[in-house]
Amino acid sequence: MPQIHKSLEKIEAFCRYLEAEAMEAINFDDIRAVLENSVQDLKGLSQIAAELACLKEEYRARIAGMLRANLASRKDEDDAELLCRVSDSFEGIEAEELVRLYDRTVRRFRENFPASFKYLAHGAERGARRDWSEHKI
Repeated sequence: MPQIHKSLEKIEAFCRYLEAEAMEAINFDDIRAVLENSVQDLKGLSQIAAELACLKEEYRARIAGMLRANLASRKDEDDAELLCRVSDSFEGIEAEELVRLYDRTVRRFRENFPASFKYLAHGAERGARRDWSEHKI
């Protein structure tokens, strides 16, 4: 990030020189170097943006699935409103808000379906081995 800030400062300085028509103050080698660095930075940022979009979509899908299950088990006006908001589009939802919504939804999901997580919190107790034919239908 410090390199990006340095590049931005140089670009702003170049713009000031161009506005003042101070061509002698412009170092064209610096311009070329800054533009080359900017291309690399933009490629990296576009990759990060694509990864963020993928993660946001995954979070949105998980939240929507848990909200549907929550609504099926217990009607909650907040969950219904949130499901409509998340189902339509996630463009307006920032990553921080999405993580907060995910945490809230997971808590409600675990409250509504505690049996789903019963074995995660406790060690498995082993019973006596039984003959598999006892369970035959």
